[in-house]
Amino acid sequence: CARACTPALAFARPSPHAARCTPRSLAHSLVARALLRRSRSSCVRGSATTSVSAPAAPTSAPTRPSPNPSKQLVFGDDALKTPATDGRQAALPEPLSAEADAGAEFDWSGPAGAEFDWVDEPFVILVQNPGTWELTTANPANGCPSTSVIELGSDFTLPEVFAGTADTLTCAAPTALVEGVTVGPDGYTPLLEWNWDNGAMNPFLPWSAEAPQVLLPGTYYLTVTFEENGCTSTDSLVVYQDPEATVDASSAQLPNVITPNQDGMNERLTLYLADNPDFPLLSIVERYDLVIFNRWGGEVYRTTGAPVEWDGRIQNEPVAEGTYYYRLNYLIVCGEEQRGELFGAFEVLR
Repeated sequence: CARACTPALAFARPSPHAARCTPRSLAHSLVARALLRRSRSSCVRGSATTSVSAPAAPTSAPTRPSPNPSKQLVFGDDALKTPATDGRQAALPEPLSAEADAGAEFDWSGPAGAEFDWVDEPFVILVQNPGTWELTTANPANGCPSTSVIELGSDFTLPEVFAGTADTLTCAAPTALVEGVTVGPDGYTPLLEWNWDNGAMNPFLPWSAEAPQVLLPGTYYLTVTFEENGCTSTDSLVVYQDPEATVDASSAQLPNVITPNQDGMNERLTLYLADNPDFPLLSIVERYDLVIFNRWGGEVYRTTGAPVEWDGRIQNEPVAEGTYYYRLNYLIVCGEEQRGELFGAFEVLR
């Protein structure tokens, strides 16, 4: 060049992206480092510098070998984790972006066989192949070129999930704790989610995804997603119920006082066994028809069907302190059918 090259470009601003194995953790799955090289032209003084950007995630994101070595492109501590299509997960295109003065010439190139789509020609392209991506630009005023390179790697490490074990449910032990849940490999942040086709988990206990409490027989599915790369895996657990189990519910009753003041004691009107208060009787109640009246005989609460623990509220407003009356019909089916009808009074105190 006969004259100094003046910069034509002002770039390296990340554009929005979505890298994933699954859509859950797009914002955490990318780590990028742009490797800048001096212009290849003979124009040295004032050559335009070029940079290409891809959205970056925290540098603490782990770098792990891929089961397929050809998919692993890691440079130093920074590995751009951007999925490419392989047999396990579908990749979303990744945007690479740059900015320049009007009239600048752009030349994008990628690894052999890779293609890209225009998002905003010539500034933003969509790619879905790992490897070396290069952008060469020419200053429209003097033709001086500059080049930027970015390496796109991939991480398809899938969670190794074991959904644990649980004891057989019985009437004497109608709930079971899931034990032995394991997730690997180390170095990732796992997000755990339980689902089931025909079952239930206790939502009232202190919740632990690693050791939930099962209330009903059925098949339970544990899905684990790695926050760093969005990859997911699922394992299942089958919980059985002993068809011969039974329990004597002849001592079932309601308390004579409740104190719904949020101190954790006597908060709800709950059916229980007088000779075994710690037994979770409601877990084996099939039908529960409860009506509550005030001292003047006016109906203040009614529920029919599934068992309910009344918390002393009507339409989310606390009832007044005083004496209330109840009528309860219940059906228990666990080994044998047991029906009961209860009438009585109780106090609400705060």
